[in-house]
This record gives sequence, structure tokens and C-alpha cells, in this order.
Amino acid sequence: MKKKNSAFGDAPLVLERNENADPGEVMLPCAQEFYEKVFSPKGPFWSLYSDLSFAASPVNAQYICFVSARMYYLKNTEQRFLYTAGPMEEYIIKDGRLTTEKRPSLGNLLLMLAMPMDAARQQAGIIELGFLANEAVKEFAEYAKEAKEYHMSASEEIEDPYRTAKESLSKAVEAMRYANLATLCGNLKVRLRHAEALERCEASILKELSDLKDYPAIQNDYGFYSLTPYDVSKPRFREDIKTPKKYGFPQAPMEYSMRWRENAKYACARYLDVERMAYQRIGKETRLGEKIYYLKTEELTGNAKEQTIEQRVKEYREYAKTQPPARIVVHGGRIYTEKKEQHETKVIKGKSVSSQRTVRGTAFHVDSLDDYERFKEGGIILSKNLSPNLTLLYSKAAAVVSETGSSMAHAAIIAREMKVPCLVEADISEIKEGSRIEVNGLSREIKVLD
Repeated sequence: MKKKNSAFGDAPLVLERNENADPGEVMLPCAQEFYEKVFSPKGPFWSLYSDLSFAASPVNAQYICFVSARMYYLKNTEQRFLYTAGPMEEYIIKDGRLTTEKRPSLGNLLLMLAMPMDAARQQAGIIELGFLANEAVKEFAEYAKEAKEYHMSASEEIEDPYRTAKESLSKAVEAMRYANLATLCGNLKVRLRHAEALERCEASILKELSDLKDYPAIQNDYGFYSLTPYDVSKPRFREDIKTPKKYGFPQAPMEYSMRWRENAKYACARYLDVERMAYQRIGKETRLGEKIYYLKTEELTGNAKEQTIEQRVKEYREYAKTQPPARIVVHGGRIYTEKKEQHETKVIKGKSVSSQRTVRGTAFHVDSLDDYERFKEGGIILSKNLSPNLTLLYSKAAAVVSETGSSMAHAAIIAREMKVPCLVEADISEIKEGSRIEVNGLSREIKVLD
């Protein structure tokens, strides 16, 4: 992790943990590479935003970084490049605390003068998004078909695993453009045309097969998938059917644009499974076995692989012993963590992204699949990450509270559809397992009752 980023000068760097991975799991380089390409300035996330004038492409900046092999968003990049209207806020450290300040500058003045034009440009971008997305919906059926054919062909034979590893990764990243288009449409309430390719959500089909316990069909039709599809170092259902047998499969969304997002992710997962097959072949040929996942695709043909791998194995053993907090602030060579507020009434604030109901229940800390078995009916989920897999517990949960996440996270969307109260960005570190707590979706408060 860099202590200083040239795009932000001496400003504090604010890192927030990403919701897509269990906090206890380290992310090997092969999985890191996928996220680096998705969120690079030229990747399918930023290029889409900048093409539609919703953001500026980051210059000399990054959006994700890895701390002890866990993925974090660099919030400075959001502040600078994603939110472009109005006076620019900068992060500062004041009296030992992180805060934001609107510092007067020529840039701020120009932004204020440009606000009417910026608002018009944003509205034009939403209209353009509607046309762009609906054209993409039309072409998606053919795209999904190509992904299936590519996967089927690779399953039969991979002629050049080194080339295939790079090619399949590139195609997987490309698939995320459809997923990001769908997310934008859901966020901005853009109406999408109905298409046969989206009428049936693949996540719904897999959920039905899981509920029916039709595991042969899962392995046959969805053997390319897993509960951690973006991490090619993890087994797929074709290799490990024990996981869906034990835990089931997450709830699928009902909202139309989110069903499209899921189908795009399944296309992405097919390409990533091909990448995994290529890695497995290389690992076997080089006799490196599972250690091959400590290399990125661009390193597979390089020299001194064994030396590089052995060094990384040692580093990752140390990473596994650490547990970084949900938010990290780096400034002046120092690392800051947020000071804990002392509340006599034991009230914790969060942000509500779902039902406004008030519920009470027993607190359960759920941060990995191993924790799921302890969860009891009527309990309240407390999690460091708002992982999509948390929806496995929603049928039994009274509420869910997470340190990370947003309104467009998969787990937040399902919570809204199932009317499960869901709070995010809440400091749950001092709530003890087994405590009786109250979650108020309207006031956005969590109260410890005992």
C-alpha cells in the first residue's frame, strides 16, 4: 500500500473495505488482478462513468488497493472523480480526527459556476444511459451465448493455457461492463426493455436447483460457479459440491435490472472458470500445483517464478494472521483508526438501506461461512462485510447490520425485497455475541438492550 498518492498530494488517504470478500480471507494475486482490471481508470467501471459524464477518469490515482491482501476502496478517488458537482471537499486530519473541508480555490469557484451545466450534463447522461443500456440488453443474449460456447470449448480442450489464462481474464473483465450498466440502471431507475435473455435469472435457476437438492444438475449446468466466483483460486461447484449441499445458495433478486446484473456475473464466472482451468493446467505442468495462484497472469511466463512464489507464500501466511479494520486512514506516514465514541445508552448509528421496521433479536457475528452454522432463527446478523452470501441466512434473520456496504450491494437489494431491516456503515465491534439488541430501520439506530 502506498503511503502517498500523487493525485492527492499530502491529503489523508481514506480506505474502506470492499463488501465482496469475507474479511477473514486473504485474496491471492490471481484474484487481485481481476479487481485491479475491473476498477482501473480504463476498466468497465470508470470508463462507463466517464463516457456518460457521471465522473471524470482518475489521473495518477487508483480506486482499489490491498491491505494485508484484503481489498479496500480509496475513498479519495470517489471524492475527487466520482462526485464532480459543487465545491470540492478534501479530507483533512483535525484534532486527531478525520473530517472533510470545503477549501476555497479557483477549482471550487469554477465548479460552482459550472453547476447548472453539470446538472444538465448529468441529466443528458441518464438519457444516454437509457439508450445505451437498452441496446446492450438487445445484444446481451448473443453475448451470454458466446460465454457458454467459450466455456464449453475450453472444458473440452485448452491448447495454450498461458494464452487462455490472459484471454479469459480479459473477457471476464469485459463482462462486468454489462453488470455495471445494470447497476447504474437500477440506481437511476432507468427503465429497461424486456428481453428473453433476462426473463429468467440464472441465480434464480441455481437457487431452485439448490432448494430441490438437485446436485447432479448443479454440477452439470452450474459447475463453473461457486460462492466466491471472482476468486479463481477457490474451487467451483464442479470440484466442490459439498459447499452448496451444506449452505444452499443465496437468494436471487426480483428487480429486473438486478437480474440482468446477475446474468452478467454468470457470464463473467464462466470466463473466470476457464481462467481457473488454465491455471490448473499450468500448475500441473510446472509442478507448482496450488502455488500457481500466487502469480498473476502476466507473471505466468516470467522468470524466477518459484522464488517469487515462495516469498509470497511467506507474506500471505503473515497476512492471514492480521485483521485490518473496516476503515483505515493513512497520513504523514501514520495510520489512524477511528476513535470509539462512548455512549451511556449503548446506541450505535448506521445508514438504513432497507426496511424501516424495528426488530429485536440476539446478535450473531457472521464473517465467514464457518459462522453460518451458529446462527439461530430470529437472530440479527452482525458482519464486517455485506457479502452476497449473507442472504443465505435471511429467511431466519430478523435484521442485518454491517460495517461496510451500500444500497446497491446484492445483500442490501435482497434485504429490501424481503423487507429485512438492513443497516450499513455501523461500528459493531463492541457488540458482544449473544447480546440482545434492537435495530431501528427508521432512526438508523442499533441499541444494546442487555
